[in-house]
Amino acid sequence: MDIFKWEIRKIWRRTSTKVVIVMAVAYVVFSTIYNSVYNLGSTRSEGFGKNPDGISQIAEQYKYADGFGGELTEESLIKVYDRIQAAYAPENIVEFPDGSKGITNDVWNEYITPIKGQANLMMSLCRFDPEYNSIYKYDDIPRSFAENFYEIRNKSAEQFISTQVLDEKDRQFFLAKNTEIKTPFKYDWFDGQRIYLEIMSPIPLIIALIAAVFISPVYALEYQQKTDSVVLSARRGRGRLAFAKLAAAAVFSSVVYLLCMGIYVAGQLIFCGTRALDCPIQLIKPIAAVPMTIFQAELYLIALGFLSCIAITAVTLLLSSVMNIVFPAAASAMLVIIVPMLMSGAVPESCSFITAIIPFMSDYTELFRTNIYFHIWSPYLMIAAPILIFIICAPIAAWKFSKHQTVK
Repeated sequence: MDIFKWEIRKIWRRTSTKVVIVMAVAYVVFSTIYNSVYNLGSTRSEGFGKNPDGISQIAEQYKYADGFGGELTEESLIKVYDRIQAAYAPENIVEFPDGSKGITNDVWNEYITPIKGQANLMMSLCRFDPEYNSIYKYDDIPRSFAENFYEIRNKSAEQFISTQVLDEKDRQFFLAKNTEIKTPFKYDWFDGQRIYLEIMSPIPLIIALIAAVFISPVYALEYQQKTDSVVLSARRGRGRLAFAKLAAAAVFSSVVYLLCMGIYVAGQLIFCGTRALDCPIQLIKPIAAVPMTIFQAELYLIALGFLSCIAITAVTLLLSSVMNIVFPAAASAMLVIIVPMLMSGAVPESCSFITAIIPFMSDYTELFRTNIYFHIWSPYLMIAAPILIFIICAPIAAWKFSKHQTVK
């Protein structure tokens, strides 16, 4: 334990460690504030005047959800449809200076803004129907998509699964999951939580890149400073020291990840609260075939990011144990993170499973997809892969350091 504590202090005392952690925290704080002030403010309208700030929009959108939220029954969707038709009634249509016709900003904000989330949901479902996938205006949504929403949604999901999943066993997996989805959906204003999810996705990647900076010296710095001959000849200088360094690196990376992610989630809860977290992910993508909530999707993203960072920590330690200079170890670790992401589009379809076992190749949207490899759904594989990477790389890194020969 004394060796472990000493190694933790060694990591923290480096100036480079403090600099990159401050940069990571600053990025997270900026993302949180930017979301709340700007991104959430852009949810009010699409081209109708200047968007308000996000803080006022959160309160306004939740107020609308109080009036139009709750269970998303077919009766409530019909009311949404009727409201859209009322907005686009002939008496509300005006001709603009460029010759086009439409409704004014005031009409839009009176009729459409309060029910825009439900209208977007019906519009999104239209996109999966070959007959209506070219619809791009609310007033073109057929009434049937309000009257028979769940029937159309279920039919579209089954058609999508049948065309995208060719293996019978895999297809039955998604069809069975689809039957577990509870209807009617619970509706609340979910755009705030969705936007926070989207901006959350790059955070683990940022943390992994800075981890490459403060983890790469763990073993390599001993070689570079020629202190390896001293520490490795000490009483506990091989096995125990090697694993103490490994444990310190893993714990330090975990604390940095939890700190940054904790700040971000705290900002999310402060500005958006917990509302809509218990809404189904089908509000984001209606034909998603698994019964999960937005909260569960966020837990998946947090867990995936954490495990990916731990996997990269193990890979960095392995590189540090075999390189005699810190900089190449850090640069190599960064390349391990970045290069697979840059080359993901060049992977042949037959080898697409490779992207499911590389950390940071997925975000929460993987939950909406039907990617399945070796009869394993991709989100499960992406959770298991970084655990396996850590189990393989971490012991090898410790072993390589403990067996390092200081006399040639």
